[in-house]
Amino acid sequence: MKCEYCKVETKQMNLIRGKWTCIPCGTYNNKDLMKALKTSEPVSNINPTHYTDFAIPPNEYITANKLEWEVGNVIKYVTRYEKKNGLEDLVKAQKYIALLIERKYS
Repeated sequence: MKCEYCKVETKQMNLIRGKWTCIPCGTYNNKDLMKALKTSEPVSNINPTHYTDFAIPPNEYITANKLEWEVGNVIKYVTRYEKKNGLEDLVKAQKYIALLIERKYS
């Protein structure tokens, strides 16, 4: 798939709320979703092993505990960092911790 915004040819797209999200640039893109549906491109990011290999997948833990958005993202990125993006995921977790601190204590 090619992101029409950052022009990166990538398989790194996530399906979020009916929209493809480009991982490199973070842009939502409905046109790519429609193209993928028409070409029957498989959605390989549903229940990936970097989440499902755990006794409690992060999404189940986050939902069951009704955690805030930033806290949920911290848990998601810290949980998967060794199996997916390493340092990049830890930096993302750090970003969400900073957002949480700003929202709660600024």
